[in-house]
Amino acid sequence: MKFFSCFGENKVVGPLSADRVFKGMPDALDAFNYWKAIRDKHLVHNESEMSFMAPSLVLGSLGEVQDILSLIFMPGLTDQAHLQLLYNLVAHTAKHVEEKVSALLPRLFEEANSMTAEERLALPQVTYSVPQSGAEARQRPRG
Repeated sequence: MKFFSCFGENKVVGPLSADRVFKGMPDALDAFNYWKAIRDKHLVHNESEMSFMAPSLVLGSLGEVQDILSLIFMPGLTDQAHLQLLYNLVAHTAKHVEEKVSALLPRLFEEANSMTAEERLALPQVTYSVPQSGAEARQRPRG
């Protein structure tokens, strides 16, 4: 789920573009779209025909009701070929992001070095607030 969230709207960074990440790799783009459909339609939202429930009667030889069952049919996507395909997509995407960051770093260093020391010291500090559950926030002493 987390892998595909990198390609959608999020509040952390701009989304990746599958067309750019897998440019010139039509098989990889097809695989990406395949796994995205699996994620969207079968894992996150169950709107598929791949998994369904069938209420069923178990009848005896004379047609008498023996039991009532709900059979749930779900696809198995954990075979080695499917998992390797997904692993390859994740590995390629991580490499793509690393290459883009490496290509951008010299420009960022150049920009930072073109600033005066005073300008750099005036930049806002990076801060991070650890998210808290409601219970933790209420129990935490103030002041």
